[in-house]
Amino acid sequence: MSKPQQTIKQAISYQGIGLHSGEPVNMVFKPAPENTGI
Repeated sequence: MSKPQQTIKQAISYQGIGLHSGEPVNMVFKPAPENTGI
């Protein structure tokens, strides 16, 4: 039995400082298309 698929509703972005580089970084999480992902 598998779990129902889930994704996020809209893109989410984060800005910060890289842990090892100390450089500014941007991350964006985007919703996955149906039947993709882990």
